[in-house]
Amino acid sequence: MKTCSESLRKLGPQFEDVATREGPAWWESPGDPLPKGGSGRVFCRVKSGGLGSEPTAICCRHDGSREENALYAPLAVFLREVGFPVPRVLAREDARRALLLQDLGSRDLLSLAASPWPERRAAYFSALDALFFLHSGGLARLQSLPPGERPRLMPGFDEALYHWEQDYFRRHCLLRLARGPVHAARLCEEPAAWWEEFAALPPMPAGEGVSRLRRPESAFSQELAALIARLLGHPRALVHRDCQSENILWHDGRAWFIDFQGMREGSPWYDVASLLQDPYAGLDGAQRRELFDYYAAKLDAEGRACAQRRYLDASAQRLMQALGAYGFLGVEKKRTAFLRHSRPALQSLCRVTSESPLFPNLNRAATALLCISDPVSEATDPSKPGEGCLGA
Repeated sequence: MKTCSESLRKLGPQFEDVATREGPAWWESPGDPLPKGGSGRVFCRVKSGGLGSEPTAICCRHDGSREENALYAPLAVFLREVGFPVPRVLAREDARRALLLQDLGSRDLLSLAASPWPERRAAYFSALDALFFLHSGGLARLQSLPPGERPRLMPGFDEALYHWEQDYFRRHCLLRLARGPVHAARLCEEPAAWWEEFAALPPMPAGEGVSRLRRPESAFSQELAALIARLLGHPRALVHRDCQSENILWHDGRAWFIDFQGMREGSPWYDVASLLQDPYAGLDGAQRRELFDYYAAKLDAEGRACAQRRYLDASAQRLMQALGAYGFLGVEKKRTAFLRHSRPALQSLCRVTSESPLFPNLNRAATALLCISDPVSEATDPSKPGEGCLGA
């Protein structure tokens, strides 16, 4: 069994104590880190050395490539203090980008997919209870702290970030599945010259969109801009930002949240949509409706009156972001397992946009993409012309 005790000792005094008192640390499987990882991080399960109530702990290191990873520990401390369920930080060495975290096991909401609905429902209700707690009071608690004591957040959702998510969808989903700018232009009924210029742009940093390129005056672009305007009118709250089934653990009859380092201000419905429209989880329509009703029932009369519209708006935005992410990770980063999620995400986008009269152009584009997408969602060559609904 491969050990990481030598590496632990190099992280600092607290980690050396863990390695020394408990002997060699161990990996969950021989020679490999825990399956959860990514975004410049690596995890392993180690003996806790008595620092926590559990015999094991989770050691996490990040490579410094993503700013948000450095925000995890201060956010974890704040969230636990206000009562939001996250793992406890047992030890940290910021200079070496290392954390030792409470081990809450490996059972997440996704792992419950084959369980009877009453068991899954209890887990989702617990998650929604916690999210409502965060959304309804988390931002006020944060702002009540003296400025020097507030944990830093990533920049909040604003027009630029929403544009960036939509352009992520254009670049890594529309362009990829349409197999080039000519067919993407036809799909969106936009000028081919704009799409060719867009395809030639280098990827933009998160939050900057494609500000150097004015978006075309098309019904498709106007529809997406109107969506952003509505999202900016939603109430502001602290949001997890990546609230999908693998980021919520089910431990001791309670939902616990991980991967919250991207927390920021935004629409609470973005989190709800991320959870209920998660392509990984495969919730059916009746289950999504039951969960939506459970969360919406917690709102005041004004919030309930707007709930359905805000939920559909946030769902469309989140699904576009997810489809962009699957294309980027699957093709650009060669992590092809993500591509199999494109088709269920497209199916969800078609369904969501059909339930609102505000998305005729996005619905048409998503329906056409679904028609031409490979059910297996293999990486495609963008130089080859599209087939199926797009024609030659």
